[in-house]
Amino acid sequence: VASGAGATNIFASANATLYRSTDGGASFASSTVIQAGQLRAPYPPLLLDPVAPTTVFTAGRRVYRSTDSGATWTALGTVDPDLNTVIVALTMAPLARQIMYAATACLPEVTPKANCPATSTVWRSTNSGSSWARVSALPGLVSRLASDRAQPNLLYAAIGSYPGGPSGSAGYYQGDLLRTAEATGATGGREP
Repeated sequence: VASGAGATNIFASANATLYRSTDGGASFASSTVIQAGQLRAPYPPLLLDPVAPTTVFTAGRRVYRSTDSGATWTALGTVDPDLNTVIVALTMAPLARQIMYAATACLPEVTPKANCPATSTVWRSTNSGSSWARVSALPGLVSRLASDRAQPNLLYAAIGSYPGGPSGSAGYYQGDLLRTAEATGATGGREP
């Protein structure tokens, strides 16, 4: 679910459907954004622009953007060239909104024939999602990303709490939080 503070736009995602309300939740309309047959996380990530609440993003194997409260959608660049991965988390830097981050992973429930490792890959876009560059690989399955408010190159990744379950095989467990310095791709340890 994504909603801006005081905004009337509310979005919720399910596997193949996106629900949107433009009247504060009094009514919802459904639409299909991610094309049929495209891999997607069980609950595709949603991201609402913190400054322009009519701009919203969702993702499957690629990112989709709407600038009119979800009435129409534009497909942006593919994030990860690995055909077995899907985007599991999405965020934008609050002070530099053209900088976006995405986490991708191979999820056994999405690609059952693939040998899915318990890792995620973090990607960065400096042009609002049109193209992406690999930042680093992280142990465990990322469930959420957050960009530091004051430092757009500082990123936090929540590990676990994902429908695929905790990432114990990677040494991280549900609720662990990792910090990555984007410029080096280095990962820090668990955050308190």
